[in-house]
Amino acid sequence: MRTSTRAVGLERDADPQFWRVHTSANESLRAKAVVLACGGYGASKALLAAHAPDAAHLATTNGAFATGDGLMLGGGVGAATRDLDCVQVHPTGFVDPRDVDAGTKFLAPEKLRGVGGM
Repeated sequence: MRTSTRAVGLERDADPQFWRVHTSANESLRAKAVVLACGGYGASKALLAAHAPDAAHLATTNGAFATGDGLMLGGGVGAATRDLDCVQVHPTGFVDPRDVDAGTKFLAPEKLRGVGGM
């Protein structure tokens, strides 16, 4: 098992029972099964427009990292997906007055509670 590893390529191995996962560390890993746990796609306006158009114009509190890379990587090899139209929109993102039009917002309530706010 690998965690905290960025997959940059996915393909069938020469033996079709296996997959080849290529990583950003220039490794090629061989696996019988691959689970892509990749952080969502809330910061990708293109993927939102395709799968959840009602949310495409809204800012996200997912963070700029949520670009759907894993979704696109899996889709490129025919991976099954479901419920891509179900995205969370949090109404209490903090608006930075220096960048009011930012596509990502800081999720204020969780951070404030995390540091002792009530």
